[in-house]
Amino acid sequence: MKKVLFIILLIFIIYLAMPHIITDKNKVYLNVHEKLIVPNYKVKIFLLNTNKKTVITENVDSDKLGTYYINYKYGIINHLVLVKVVDKTHPYIEFCGPKNINLFDNTDFLNYKVHDNYDTNINVKVKKYKDKYVYILKDKSGNKSIVERKITNEDTLAPLIVAPSNIFINEGEGLNSNFYAIDNSKEKIKVEEKNIDLGVGRHILVLKAKDSKGNVSEKKVNINVLKKLKKGYIYLTFDDGPGDLTTPTVLDTLKERGIHATFFVTGNGSDSLIRREYDEGNSIGLHTMSHIYSNVYKDPKSYFNDLYAVRNRVYNITGMKSDIIRFPGGSSNTISKHYKLGIMSYLTKEVEDRGFRYYDWNINSGDAEGKSKEKIYNIVTSKLSHNRPNIVLFHDTKKNTMEILPSILDYAISNGYKFDTIKENDAEVKQRIFN
Repeated sequence: MKKVLFIILLIFIIYLAMPHIITDKNKVYLNVHEKLIVPNYKVKIFLLNTNKKTVITENVDSDKLGTYYINYKYGIINHLVLVKVVDKTHPYIEFCGPKNINLFDNTDFLNYKVHDNYDTNINVKVKKYKDKYVYILKDKSGNKSIVERKITNEDTLAPLIVAPSNIFINEGEGLNSNFYAIDNSKEKIKVEEKNIDLGVGRHILVLKAKDSKGNVSEKKVNINVLKKLKKGYIYLTFDDGPGDLTTPTVLDTLKERGIHATFFVTGNGSDSLIRREYDEGNSIGLHTMSHIYSNVYKDPKSYFNDLYAVRNRVYNITGMKSDIIRFPGGSSNTISKHYKLGIMSYLTKEVEDRGFRYYDWNINSGDAEGKSKEKIYNIVTSKLSHNRPNIVLFHDTKKNTMEILPSILDYAISNGYKFDTIKENDAEVKQRIFN
């Protein structure tokens, strides 16, 4: 008997003397795609904690469902921890359009997308009731989601008022109110206008529309009343500048005679010349930054990028945001056809909708075509008239223009013409559109 007890005691002592690996967890349930955190462990000998280190190995693929093990090894001792990668995440549904369905709004509510963190094919059952749809989603791991969509049949949408953001009319002209509204009810909606003063300047016209269900919409339209250019006046306009070698002399010629002009500037020349033009009382218009036809007429986005670039240049120099523009080649140009058919028809409307006004001319000096000083003089002086406004196209980058300008101005003064600049509220000068 004593021998048996001795053997048992010996075995127990040997057991206590052997290292034992104890872990926080013997089973780990890991949601798919989550990062595995290996359980902490202790190595005990004679029931006492030690600082012994183990070798830990694991082959857990957290992106794939299954059973895996973590092995803690110390000498010949191994300890396994079971790891089960499971899917505990519920699938969810993404609706096309709002969650709740308003049949009156004709919303596309039948289309939807189902998402799950693991399964690609999710079982979806759709049950239709009088006042709702019920969507039951279930993945292969048994995770289930139930989503309800309420069904209503109420008109909650306000009418859509169709009107431009900016309208330009000349002084004395009436407002042609071609405004209308579109409504989802298909009923005819009246657009109400609040009477406004139509004096020269910018006014805000408030439009309102209301459908039979009481849904109300409002839109504000800028009404720009423009002052007609004066008969017998000359409006000198200079394009493409400033030119460092020519514009200073042009400005000297104007200043000596107390005359002001309108400069449609580009990215050329020194900033100081634009500042001088502005400081001496001239109008500063915009002619695009690059004046490269293939760039500005490639598409509307390219045009407006170029236009806003030169507008920013003028603003940075003068602190003034100019809204008067001239298209490279004028609105009647046909060279734009080589780059984008119909672009001028679009741009002439779009610039106005953005609040700009564009100005062409009725006298072309011919200086851009390389004509001689005598030809430029004869063309301009022969076409001047006291019976209309005279909008003369020059280029202050041309030497011949710089040299013949004094003679043209002296002729005009001696023949009773007066001068003015194109200002913010002046009526536009438009040519026929050919593209």
